[in-house]
Amino acid sequence: MRRRLVLAGLLAVTVLGIGAAIGTISSAPLMVVYNPSPSMPMGWYLRVPLEPALGRIVVIDPPLGAQAAGWPANVRLIKPIAAVGGDHVCVASRTEVTINGQPVAPVLPYPAPRWEGCRTLEPDEIFLIAPHRPDSIDGRIHGPVSRRDVLGVFVPLWTEEGP
Repeated sequence: MRRRLVLAGLLAVTVLGIGAAIGTISSAPLMVVYNPSPSMPMGWYLRVPLEPALGRIVVIDPPLGAQAAGWPANVRLIKPIAAVGGDHVCVASRTEVTINGQPVAPVLPYPAPRWEGCRTLEPDEIFLIAPHRPDSIDGRIHGPVSRRDVLGVFVPLWTEEGP
């Protein structure tokens, strides 16, 4: 057990060192964010110098729709990008989310107001969704978000599932 803790500590220090090096090379300062939500592996995520793109994990400040659903205003959301500009997104009440006509996630009844509708995302918009967690506070609740709201692309640093 002790050996495992020492190895975990060494790995964390190594990853932080790499993150610090990346932070000095890139224009974005070093940023580490904790994810307390089970919609993604809970734990720490490190910002990396990549552009937001389909499938990448991004962090945003919670939109008003997320706050209306009970998400704290001071806790950032960390979700994968499921759709980008030009993709057609539909969120139908009590059924499913489709992207470009393909079902990607169920929609559960929710007590708070939610975004519903079908539309093609603008070039500067993205749609975030954690498809394996039907109760996730994500695009099913707050709808598309602007790329300007993205605080960066993140990778797992240390999560409950491991580094």
